[in-house]
Amino acid sequence: IKFEKLVNYVMGLITKYDLPIKHIFLNSTKINLGLNELENYCLQYPLGHHFLFIGLANAGKSSLFNRLLQVEQVTTSYYPGTTQAFITRTKNGYEWIDTPGLEVEISYLMQVKEADLHYVLVHKQIKSRNYQIYNPQSYFIAALFRMDIIPQNKTSICFYLAENLLLHRTKLAHADELWQRQCGKELKPMIASKLSQKVSFIKQIDKVDVVLPGLGWFCLSGCFKKITFYLPENMVFYTRKAII
Repeated sequence: IKFEKLVNYVMGLITKYDLPIKHIFLNSTKINLGLNELENYCLQYPLGHHFLFIGLANAGKSSLFNRLLQVEQVTTSYYPGTTQAFITRTKNGYEWIDTPGLEVEISYLMQVKEADLHYVLVHKQIKSRNYQIYNPQSYFIAALFRMDIIPQNKTSICFYLAENLLLHRTKLAHADELWQRQCGKELKPMIASKLSQKVSFIKQIDKVDVVLPGLGWFCLSGCFKKITFYLPENMVFYTRKAII
Protein backbone atom coordinates (compact mmCIF):
# COMPACT_ATOMS: atom_id res chain seq x y z
CA ILE A 1 0.00 0.00 0.00
CA LYS A 2 1.29 3.45 -0.85
CA PHE A 3 2.10 5.61 2.17
CA GLU A 4 0.20 8.55 0.70
CA LYS A 5 -2.98 6.49 0.37
CA LEU A 6 -2.65 5.24 3.94
CA VAL A 7 -2.15 8.77 5.27
CA ASN A 8 -5.18 9.99 3.32
CA TYR A 9 -7.28 7.18 4.79
CA VAL A 10 -6.22 8.03 8.35
CA MET A 11 -6.79 11.73 7.74
CA GLY A 12 -10.29 10.90 6.56
CA LEU A 13 -11.01 9.17 9.87
CA ILE A 14 -9.55 12.09 11.82
CA THR A 15 -11.84 14.50 9.96
CA LYS A 16 -14.88 12.23 10.27
CA TYR A 17 -14.58 11.93 14.04
CA ASP A 18 -13.28 15.49 14.57
CA LEU A 19 -10.16 14.31 16.41
CA PRO A 20 -7.64 16.90 17.68
CA ILE A 21 -4.73 15.49 15.67
CA LYS A 22 -2.45 17.84 13.73
CA HIS A 23 0.12 15.62 12.05
CA ILE A 24 0.67 12.00 11.03
CA PHE A 25 4.05 10.26 10.97
CA LEU A 26 4.57 6.76 9.60
CA ASN A 27 7.19 5.10 11.79
CA SER A 28 8.95 1.76 11.89
CA THR A 29 11.90 0.94 14.10
CA LYS A 30 12.63 -2.18 12.03
CA ILE A 31 13.25 -0.29 8.79
CA ASN A 32 14.12 3.10 10.34
CA LEU A 33 11.08 4.75 8.79
CA GLY A 34 10.20 8.30 9.80
CA LEU A 35 12.26 8.44 12.99
CA ASN A 36 14.25 11.56 12.12
CA GLU A 37 11.14 13.38 10.94
CA LEU A 38 9.32 12.62 14.20
CA GLU A 39 12.25 13.67 16.38
CA ASN A 40 12.78 16.90 14.46
CA TYR A 41 9.09 17.72 14.80
CA CYS A 42 9.25 17.24 18.58
CA LEU A 43 12.43 19.32 18.91
CA GLN A 44 10.76 22.39 17.45
CA TYR A 45 8.81 22.82 20.69
CA PRO A 46 10.23 24.95 23.54
CA LEU A 47 12.40 23.16 26.10
CA GLY A 48 10.52 21.61 29.00
CA HIS A 49 7.73 20.09 26.92
CA HIS A 50 6.52 16.56 27.70
CA PHE A 51 5.99 13.92 25.00
CA LEU A 52 3.78 10.93 25.84
CA PHE A 53 3.76 7.64 23.94
CA ILE A 54 0.15 6.46 24.09
CA GLY A 55 -1.55 3.67 22.14
CA LEU A 56 -2.74 0.10 22.00
CA ALA A 57 -0.76 -2.75 23.49
CA ASN A 58 1.71 -4.20 20.98
CA ALA A 59 1.61 -1.04 18.84
CA GLY A 60 5.38 -0.59 19.25
CA LYS A 61 5.40 2.37 21.63
CA SER A 62 8.30 1.14 23.75
CA SER A 63 10.37 0.21 20.70
CA LEU A 64 9.86 3.71 19.30
CA PHE A 65 10.61 5.23 22.73
CA ASN A 66 13.87 3.28 22.95
CA ARG A 67 14.99 4.20 19.45
CA LEU A 68 14.25 7.91 19.73
CA LEU A 69 16.01 8.17 23.08
CA GLN A 70 18.75 5.70 22.09
CA VAL A 71 18.25 3.71 25.27
CA GLU A 72 17.48 0.08 26.04
CA GLN A 73 16.03 0.43 29.52
CA VAL A 74 12.39 0.13 28.51
CA THR A 75 11.23 -3.47 28.17
CA THR A 76 9.65 -4.54 24.89
CA SER A 77 7.72 -7.77 24.52
CA TYR A 78 5.03 -9.50 22.50
CA TYR A 79 2.89 -9.72 25.61
CA PRO A 80 0.30 -7.02 26.40
CA GLY A 81 0.89 -5.24 29.69
CA THR A 82 4.70 -5.51 29.62
CA THR A 83 5.00 -1.78 30.33
CA GLN A 84 3.30 -1.65 33.73
CA ALA A 85 3.87 1.98 34.73
CA PHE A 86 4.74 5.38 33.32
CA ILE A 87 8.45 5.50 32.45
CA THR A 88 10.06 8.93 32.15
CA ARG A 89 13.37 9.82 30.55
CA THR A 90 14.98 13.23 29.98
CA LYS A 91 16.78 14.08 26.75
CA ASN A 92 17.70 17.41 25.16
CA GLY A 93 15.73 19.31 27.77
CA TYR A 94 12.46 17.43 27.17
CA GLU A 95 10.55 14.83 29.18
CA TRP A 96 9.73 11.64 27.22
CA ILE A 97 7.13 9.36 28.83
CA ASP A 98 6.30 5.78 27.87
CA THR A 99 2.88 4.53 29.04
CA PRO A 100 1.24 1.12 29.49
CA GLY A 101 -0.56 -0.15 26.39
CA LEU A 102 -4.30 0.33 26.14
CA GLU A 103 -6.04 -3.04 26.18
CA VAL A 104 -9.16 -3.28 24.01
CA GLU A 105 -11.22 -6.38 24.72
CA ILE A 106 -12.59 -6.67 21.16
CA SER A 107 -9.06 -7.05 19.80
CA TYR A 108 -7.94 -10.58 19.03
CA LEU A 109 -4.54 -9.64 20.47
CA MET A 110 -6.16 -9.32 23.87
CA GLN A 111 -7.95 -12.66 23.64
CA VAL A 112 -5.41 -15.19 22.39
CA LYS A 113 -3.13 -16.87 24.91
CA GLU A 114 0.30 -15.35 25.44
CA ALA A 115 1.94 -18.47 24.04
CA ASP A 116 -0.05 -18.00 20.80
CA LEU A 117 0.72 -14.33 20.17
CA HIS A 118 3.50 -15.21 17.73
CA TYR A 119 0.82 -16.52 15.36
CA VAL A 120 -1.10 -13.26 15.12
CA LEU A 121 1.63 -10.62 15.42
CA VAL A 122 3.22 -9.32 12.22
CA HIS A 123 6.98 -9.89 12.03
CA LYS A 124 7.65 -8.84 8.44
CA GLN A 125 5.95 -7.19 5.50
CA ILE A 126 2.51 -8.65 4.88
CA LYS A 127 1.95 -10.42 1.58
CA SER A 128 -1.60 -10.83 0.35
CA ARG A 129 -3.10 -14.29 -0.01
CA ASN A 130 -5.38 -14.21 -3.05
CA TYR A 131 -8.14 -16.60 -4.08
CA GLN A 132 -10.55 -16.81 -6.99
CA ILE A 133 -13.94 -18.20 -5.99
CA TYR A 134 -16.13 -20.16 -8.39
CA ASN A 135 -18.20 -22.38 -6.07
CA PRO A 136 -19.41 -22.43 -2.44
CA GLN A 137 -16.44 -22.38 -0.07
CA SER A 138 -15.50 -21.83 3.56
CA TYR A 139 -12.43 -20.03 4.87
CA PHE A 140 -11.00 -20.47 8.35
CA ILE A 141 -8.52 -18.02 9.87
CA ALA A 142 -6.98 -20.48 12.33
CA ALA A 143 -9.82 -21.24 14.80
CA LEU A 144 -10.57 -17.54 15.25
CA PHE A 145 -12.90 -16.75 12.36
CA ARG A 146 -14.91 -18.56 9.69
CA MET A 147 -16.50 -17.27 6.52
CA ASP A 148 -18.90 -19.16 4.26
CA ILE A 149 -19.26 -17.86 0.72
CA ILE A 150 -21.68 -18.64 -2.11
CA PRO A 151 -20.60 -16.62 -5.18
CA GLN A 152 -22.98 -15.12 -7.73
CA ASN A 153 -20.33 -15.38 -10.44
CA LYS A 154 -16.54 -15.12 -10.52
CA THR A 155 -15.42 -13.40 -7.33
CA SER A 156 -12.19 -12.95 -5.41
CA ILE A 157 -10.90 -12.48 -1.92
CA CYS A 158 -7.55 -11.19 -0.66
CA PHE A 159 -6.40 -11.78 2.91
CA TYR A 160 -3.89 -9.56 4.73
CA LEU A 161 -2.73 -11.45 7.82
CA ALA A 162 0.40 -12.20 9.82
CA GLU A 163 2.68 -14.64 8.04
CA ASN A 164 2.36 -17.32 10.76
CA LEU A 165 -1.43 -17.28 10.84
CA LEU A 166 -3.02 -20.34 9.24
CA LEU A 167 -5.60 -19.75 6.51
CA HIS A 168 -7.54 -22.86 5.53
CA ARG A 169 -9.93 -23.18 2.59
CA THR A 170 -12.41 -25.99 2.07
CA LYS A 171 -15.68 -26.77 0.30
CA LEU A 172 -18.67 -25.35 2.15
CA ALA A 173 -20.17 -28.82 2.51
CA HIS A 174 -17.09 -29.97 4.46
CA ALA A 175 -16.72 -26.96 6.77
CA ASP A 176 -18.62 -28.24 9.82
CA GLU A 177 -16.79 -31.56 9.76
CA LEU A 178 -13.43 -29.80 9.41
CA TRP A 179 -14.15 -27.63 12.45
CA GLN A 180 -15.15 -30.60 14.59
CA ARG A 181 -12.07 -32.57 13.58
CA GLN A 182 -9.37 -29.89 13.52
CA CYS A 183 -10.35 -27.13 15.97
CA GLY A 184 -7.39 -26.66 18.32
CA LYS A 185 -5.28 -29.05 16.26
CA GLU A 186 -4.57 -27.96 12.69
CA LEU A 187 -6.85 -24.97 13.23
CA LYS A 188 -4.99 -22.97 15.85
CA PRO A 189 -4.71 -20.73 17.76
CA MET A 190 -8.20 -20.63 19.22
CA ILE A 191 -9.92 -18.57 21.90
CA ALA A 192 -13.16 -20.55 22.13
CA SER A 193 -14.33 -24.06 21.29
CA LYS A 194 -17.24 -22.57 19.34
CA LEU A 195 -17.65 -19.63 16.99
CA SER A 196 -20.96 -18.70 18.56
CA GLN A 197 -21.73 -15.51 16.62
CA LYS A 198 -23.29 -16.08 13.19
CA VAL A 199 -23.65 -12.97 11.04
CA SER A 200 -25.15 -12.70 7.56
CA PHE A 201 -23.09 -10.10 5.72
CA ILE A 202 -24.50 -8.01 2.87
CA LYS A 203 -21.85 -6.57 0.59
CA GLN A 204 -22.97 -3.14 -0.63
CA ILE A 205 -20.01 -1.88 -2.69
CA ASP A 206 -17.84 -3.52 -5.32
CA LYS A 207 -14.69 -3.84 -3.21
CA VAL A 208 -14.99 -3.87 0.55
CA ASP A 209 -12.48 -4.52 3.33
CA VAL A 210 -13.62 -6.52 6.34
CA VAL A 211 -11.41 -5.72 9.33
CA LEU A 212 -10.90 -8.07 12.29
CA PRO A 213 -9.38 -5.91 15.07
CA GLY A 214 -5.94 -7.12 16.09
CA LEU A 215 -5.94 -9.84 13.44
CA GLY A 216 -5.90 -8.24 9.98
CA TRP A 217 -8.36 -7.79 7.17
CA PHE A 218 -9.60 -9.24 3.90
CA CYS A 219 -11.00 -7.65 0.74
CA LEU A 220 -14.09 -9.04 -0.99
CA SER A 221 -14.53 -8.26 -4.68
CA GLY A 222 -17.38 -9.25 -7.00
CA CYS A 223 -20.99 -10.38 -6.53
CA PHE A 224 -22.04 -12.93 -3.91
CA LYS A 225 -25.31 -14.77 -3.33
CA LYS A 226 -24.57 -15.22 0.36
CA ILE A 227 -21.81 -14.43 2.84
CA THR A 228 -21.85 -15.65 6.44
CA PHE A 229 -19.35 -14.84 9.19
CA TYR A 230 -18.73 -16.87 12.35
CA LEU A 231 -16.91 -15.19 15.25
CA PRO A 232 -16.16 -15.95 18.91
CA GLU A 233 -18.55 -14.43 21.41
CA ASN A 234 -18.16 -10.66 21.91
CA MET A 235 -15.72 -10.26 19.02
CA VAL A 236 -16.54 -7.78 16.25
CA PHE A 237 -15.66 -6.77 12.72
CA TYR A 238 -16.06 -3.56 10.78
CA THR A 239 -15.99 -2.63 7.11
CA ARG A 240 -14.51 0.11 4.97
CA LYS A 241 -14.00 0.91 1.32
CA ALA A 242 -11.01 -1.11 0.08
CA ILE A 243 -7.73 0.72 0.70
CA ILE A 244 -5.68 -1.43 -1.71
